[in-house]
Amino acid sequence: MRRVSFVLALVIASSAGFALAQASSVEVQGSRPECVAVLAEARMQAFGWDHYVRLRNGCAQPMTCRVSTNVNPTPQSLPLAVGETRETLMWRGSPASTFVANVECAAR
Repeated sequence: MRRVSFVLALVIASSAGFALAQASSVEVQGSRPECVAVLAEARMQAFGWDHYVRLRNGCAQPMTCRVSTNVNPTPQSLPLAVGETRETLMWRGSPASTFVANVECAAR
C-alpha cells in the first residue's frame, strides 16, 4: 500500500511540474487602441513551443492589426470585424517558451 501511495504521489507531482513547465511569459508591445485585447502565449507541443497571438476587437469599428514577433519579424495582417476574435500561429516548434509579440492596430 505504501508503494502505491508513493507512485501516486510521484505521478501527481510530475503532472503538476509538467503543467508549470507549459506556462510561459510573453511580452506584448506595439500601439493599438485599448479596445483591442491581445493575448500572446507559447504552447508546448511534441517538438517545441508554438507561438500564438490572439486578438479580440472590442472597438466600435473594424480594425486591421499587424502582428509580428522577435522570433518571426515578418508581419501578418489580420482584419478584425467588430466583436471578432482571431488567433494566429506565429511560429511552430520553437525551442524557446518566451517571445515578444508586437501588435499594431488601426481602424479600417
